[in-house]
Amino acid sequence: MYKTIGKNAVLNIIKTISSIIFPLVTFPYASRVLHVDNLGKVNYSSSIISYFSLLASLGISVYAIREGAGIRNDKRRFERFVSEVYSVNIVTTIISCFILLLFILFDPYLHNYRAVLLILSMLIPFTTFSVDWINSIFEDYIYISIRTIVFQFIALLIIIFFVKKKDDYCIYALSTVVSSVGAGVLNYFYTKKYCKRRFTLQFNIQKHLKPIMILFATSIASVIYTSADTTMLGCMVGDYSVGLYSTAVKIYNIFKQVLFAIIVVSLPRLTFMYNNTSTEEYKSILMKVHDVLIILVFPIVIGLFMLSPEIIKILAGKEYAAAIPTLRILSISILFCTFGYFYMQLVLLPLKAENNILIATIISASVNIILNVYFIHKFKQNGCAFTTLLSELIVLLISMYCTLKNISIRINFKNIIQSFIGSILILIYIIFIKIEINQDILVIIAAFTGSVIIYGFFLILMKNDIIYDLLMKFRSKIHLIEKLS
Repeated sequence: MYKTIGKNAVLNIIKTISSIIFPLVTFPYASRVLHVDNLGKVNYSSSIISYFSLLASLGISVYAIREGAGIRNDKRRFERFVSEVYSVNIVTTIISCFILLLFILFDPYLHNYRAVLLILSMLIPFTTFSVDWINSIFEDYIYISIRTIVFQFIALLIIIFFVKKKDDYCIYALSTVVSSVGAGVLNYFYTKKYCKRRFTLQFNIQKHLKPIMILFATSIASVIYTSADTTMLGCMVGDYSVGLYSTAVKIYNIFKQVLFAIIVVSLPRLTFMYNNTSTEEYKSILMKVHDVLIILVFPIVIGLFMLSPEIIKILAGKEYAAAIPTLRILSISILFCTFGYFYMQLVLLPLKAENNILIATIISASVNIILNVYFIHKFKQNGCAFTTLLSELIVLLISMYCTLKNISIRINFKNIIQSFIGSILILIYIIFIKIEINQDILVIIAAFTGSVIIYGFFLILMKNDIIYDLLMKFRSKIHLIEKLS
């Protein structure tokens, strides 16, 4: 149960990368076979289901991880908590599925989408029955990662062997729910190793409802916040700018999700420590996670900013060259959104300050929408990216302010300075590489490998605390292997 956060982070990053690679592999094949109209049916149906999935989930997963991690060692109390939250989730799922069924049966506009909607609707109940948050509470990321990759591979095989012609879009839709259905069935048996769960109507609704609804309101605000850019851009400018912006956002999200994976795996452990150990021990681990993010985020921002032209051309094509400035603006936003998410998830959430998270999300969403009116009209997709950057900065500032009100933390400025100087070395190196090499793919390969070597050696030379600890652990393991051999 007491696995290191580092191992969990690596496993979750692998899972995140596999979840990114899977659509990159399947989408080109599916788009050619199904053509635009049938692929559009699946994507449109998926967008509808996502709203009902949001209603069914109701912010319960985040709440369950936050509360459950603190009491996971008290088996009787934990099992009672799991049964109560699980029962609440079943009720919200039934309500969501009932409303969805009414729309499918009586909305004439959805008549042509009925088959796909019914297939994709399986995502909702199986996600609930999966209770994957139990695995997250006990930090079982080995199981989560292996299970996710296996079912993604099964889905890939379904697409390759059974999606052969244009009318196979229902099979393609079915492949997208395989992972959730498979995880739901598997988790039903697997999670019994941690606790028993049962449906009960004897739960304290007032105890659970308020924090769940606050987290649900935060989720709605986040959805509005992330969707408003594209919606307003489409209405004010047109599809061309939406295509450019969406391409830049997809690439931006890939790097953001990798960094978020570290934060996500840290939540159960830090919540447990905050509730069961000393505050100083909690703060010590919290700042180690902060230092790891600092080491990663600066080179990622610099690398993505400098290599935006090559990345856009390789992943999207030369016709998307106008998205390069958009991606460069968003690359800077990674710095703000990473640490805004860090403070919200790892400080405010364990401290049960979800009200502050909601306020930060609503303010940033409102500012984003208001500023979009001017910046989209003036700068199109680049204006949209700039308002995203400002909104992420606002979230960071509010989260930091709320954090300092609740808890005192000491930031390692030595680590920040070392990472910043190392990233400047990466910037100089990439400029040199781009002068010497003309082929895009070779530029990216040379930039990545060279940057890792330069940055790594610089941090070792500076005796960076995080890198030094990793080297000491590696050396001790080598000595242990030598003794055993």
